[in-house]
Amino acid sequence: MFERYTEAARRVIFFGRYEAAKCGSPFIETEHLLVGLLHEDHALALRLLQSEQAIAALKAQVRSPETAAAASTAVDLPLSDECKRVLAYGAEEAERMGHRHIGTEHLLLGFLREEGSRAAQALREVGLELSLVREQISGLSQGTPETAYDELHRLVAGLPPEQLEAAAQALRSLNARFVSPYAGESRSARALPDYGLFERYTEQARRAIFFARYEASQFGTKAIESEHLLLGILREHWRLSDQLHRRNATAAEIREEIEQRKPPGPKISTTVDLPLSMECKLAMTFAAEEAREMKHQHIGNEHLLVGLLREEKCLAAELLRASGIDLEEARKDLAQGGWERVTRTGAWLR
Repeated sequence: MFERYTEAARRVIFFGRYEAAKCGSPFIETEHLLVGLLHEDHALALRLLQSEQAIAALKAQVRSPETAAAASTAVDLPLSDECKRVLAYGAEEAERMGHRHIGTEHLLLGFLREEGSRAAQALREVGLELSLVREQISGLSQGTPETAYDELHRLVAGLPPEQLEAAAQALRSLNARFVSPYAGESRSARALPDYGLFERYTEQARRAIFFARYEASQFGTKAIESEHLLLGILREHWRLSDQLHRRNATAAEIREEIEQRKPPGPKISTTVDLPLSMECKLAMTFAAEEAREMKHQHIGNEHLLVGLLREEKCLAAELLRASGIDLEEARKDLAQGGWERVTRTGAWLR
């Protein structure tokens, strides 16, 4: 079933896991998924709730407080039984509407059908009822041709680089929520013509890029820099974290060093489409080259790590070297089988 999810719907679940970890929950609950949906599909939330203030109020209502016992965001937290039913109901709603994909709109209906959940109660309190929302969503998608998302990936991947910007502008002019799975996603996660295609990235590497964008927004920068990509990799690359720990270095210490060198500014909304910096683009180009040289079909966090180290003058490479991680060591471990524990797409959902 996970293969049918749009990229936006998958990110709702990834962000729900992140929310659950921040508040120290042993499970991903419906309120965590709802925060993920409000974060990811701002257009849908605004259409239904009518104002930014209403969205912010709903987030504040359902968001659990962060605790000192927050879990690592790299831990694959399980879905609660309520969340599993929400996903099942979402799939049923997609079938009911004759949709081959499962999107954020279907997940929203799933929340409302799981009536006793905290998410459903909060949605009802702001006036969203199942029959009304179902009617609105059906009206929005009526007459929209069903396009297989895999086909869209292939079409974008086949475009020459000089036509990508024109294609992006055309897609943005449409109702992207029902035409493309790329709504709300940064350029780094669409087509990467010069540094590898996103479909070749492992799920863990995709999440690292997603968290890099999030880190950049929290630091208030205008682009995703190498240090943000490093922080994203540290969330997902269990072997790298282990190596740092053995050398008396931690991800928290690396973050503190980044904050000292580049003090955070005013936070930027996570819905802003932040571009990749030139250093990040070069690091990802190097990562794709390393995968090609080793005849690897995938591009994982271990390749991204080598790519950062090859971009020698960037802050991420400097911090890694200071922690005892150098290019030759990283490349040797990659050649011997890689540092990343690659799992089947969506396996953590079970």
